[in-house]
Amino acid sequence: MLLTLALVACEKEIPFEGELNEQKTVLNCYLGAGESIIYAEVSRSETVLSDEPFTFVSDAVIKLYDGSNFVGTFNSVGEGKYTLNHEVEAGKSYSIECTDPLLGVVRASTEVPNYVSFNLENIDLVLGEFGGNIKVDVQFNDGASEDDYYHLLVYTNVDGFPSVLSFETSEEFLRNTEELSANTFFYFDDCMFDDNSFNSGVVDISISTFIMPQVENKVQLVHVSSDYFNYRKSLKLALNANGNPFAQPVQIYSNIEGGLGVFAGYAAAEEVLE
Repeated sequence: MLLTLALVACEKEIPFEGELNEQKTVLNCYLGAGESIIYAEVSRSETVLSDEPFTFVSDAVIKLYDGSNFVGTFNSVGEGKYTLNHEVEAGKSYSIECTDPLLGVVRASTEVPNYVSFNLENIDLVLGEFGGNIKVDVQFNDGASEDDYYHLLVYTNVDGFPSVLSFETSEEFLRNTEELSANTFFYFDDCMFDDNSFNSGVVDISISTFIMPQVENKVQLVHVSSDYFNYRKSLKLALNANGNPFAQPVQIYSNIEGGLGVFAGYAAAEEVLE
C-alpha cells in the first residue's frame, strides 16, 4: 500500500537518548488495517564512540498479540527486517514484544483505528496537453470519539508504482497545525491534522492538485492512531529544525517501552480522482 511505502524513509530519524555509553533497541512497526503482511525493523542505537548511528539486528524474536491472544512470531528476512503474515483488523488493540539477544525485551501497544469513508465532491478539472489542474472537496464525517487523527494524501500509479502528488489547500485548520507555519499552503506527504477544530461533525477540505493523464490518480484519507500522529508530527518538526541554529532541539516521539521507535496503527480509505 502507498502509505507503507511512504513511511520507509522515516524509519531512522529517531535520535539517541539516555546515557552516552548506553545502547537502545530500536523497534519500528506499523499495522495497516486490511493488510495481510506486517513489516517490522529492529536495530540498535550506538554510543557516541561508534562511527555508525545504528546497527541492524537480524536475530531478534518479535511477537505480536491481539489483546491477550498470541498472533504469531515474525520471520527475519535479513538486514534487521522482519515480516509476519497476518491480516490486521480495524478497531482492535495490538501489542508487540521484541527480544534483542544483546539488550533484552522491549514492548509497545497501539490501536488500529476504524476506516473513515469519504466522498469527492465539486470536482473541477481543467485539462492541458500534459495533464490537468483539478479542484475537489474531500468530505467525511468525523467520529464522536474525543480524539481522532488523520493523514491526507494524493497519489498516482505509474506502471504499477505509487507516487505521492503535491497539493494545495487554504483550509485554516490545516494551515494552523503546530507542525506547519501559518502561511503554508503547499503539501506533499505531510498533511496531518486532528479533530480539535471540528470534533464530531461533517468535514469539508478543498484541495487542488495537478494530475497526470491516462493514469489512475487517488485521494487517500488515513485514520491514524495517536502514536502514528505524534511520531510523524515530531519527525516533521525535527526535520524542519535540522540545520537551523536558532531552532529548539526536538525529541522524536517514541512509544517503545525500554527502547526507541514507534509501534502505530492506521486504516486507509481511498477514492479514485477523476
